[in-house]
Amino acid sequence: MKKISTIVITSREPFNTEGNSHMHYVDELKKSHRILFVDPPESWPCKRFSVQQKEPNVVLVPYFNVFPMFILPRFFGKLNDWFTALRIGFLLKRSQFILWQFDPYYLSSLGLLRPRRKIYFPLDYYGRDIRDKKFAKRADLLVTVNSLFVKRGYANLNKNLLLLPHGFSSVQLIKDEERNQIEEIKAKYGNYFIFTGTLTQWLDYSLLEKVAREIRPLNLLLLGKQYVEDEKLAPLKSLQNVKFLGHVSYRRLKYYVAPAQACLVLYNFESEGSRNPIKITDYISQNKLVINTLKVADLQALEGKIIYTAQNQEEYIQLVKDCIGKQLTIDKAVVDNWKSANTYPKLVKRIFEALRF
Repeated sequence: MKKISTIVITSREPFNTEGNSHMHYVDELKKSHRILFVDPPESWPCKRFSVQQKEPNVVLVPYFNVFPMFILPRFFGKLNDWFTALRIGFLLKRSQFILWQFDPYYLSSLGLLRPRRKIYFPLDYYGRDIRDKKFAKRADLLVTVNSLFVKRGYANLNKNLLLLPHGFSSVQLIKDEERNQIEEIKAKYGNYFIFTGTLTQWLDYSLLEKVAREIRPLNLLLLGKQYVEDEKLAPLKSLQNVKFLGHVSYRRLKYYVAPAQACLVLYNFESEGSRNPIKITDYISQNKLVINTLKVADLQALEGKIIYTAQNQEEYIQLVKDCIGKQLTIDKAVVDNWKSANTYPKLVKRIFEALRF
């Protein structure tokens, strides 16, 4: 069969959202395919209508949020889908394509364009949304990064199911000519622990404060946008060894992670393990100890090898102390094998092998 050269991608995360899995896949797929990336609506009314050629093989198609979805959301949502699908159809010019969807929110009517194959790859859990089940059932291939999602129902919705971890990107590799940037950061902040990612309601801020106090005189670097009220961060901002650096470009993130003594995952403790954040992969890419609050079943092979998971705040602080005392170790052979097996070229290859024609 003739190779399908075009892939239409939808995502609730906009194009160029740094550090997200969907952009890693775009970076890999664009090497051998033409990508039509459907950008989610920013707001209503729609202010962007023009298609943009972002890169030689990447075309950005704005979602046509023409009708207000807060009024008759199902009806107007279908109309918005229809207008967007018309534009995509014009760009496709009747050529065959693969539909690759990272969420169930947009273009449920895109099937009218008759894609040759459909991939549904939810990066988060959308099981409470009826559209999630619809997308999972109709997909030719269902992909997920979390085995818990499989147990919650995906296994019953689609027999062609593929479980993949977050991958490792060549962007995360540090070149010799970049070493000076790492040295500059190390000279500025000294020895430090680091947390990367948005500051949201899901983080355990009381634990974060305890860590900051425990590691003194070492610094604690927090990299990411703030999405919680200032009063929640007030205790942290009162500590001199806590540095709020705000948003840092994903392509520069490695310069901050590489010199860190350890990297932190500080979500609220949970029993189910419903999260598998890509930040853990970012930390592992630089061979950094990960002190963790999450039960991530899919990363159990790395537990005690580079990831150390606590069950409560007391255990977490003890792990921090053990790290400072150099009692936590990294099994480099195990970690290197894990990274080698899960590069994005290899993950994409596995997806296409599972996508039956």
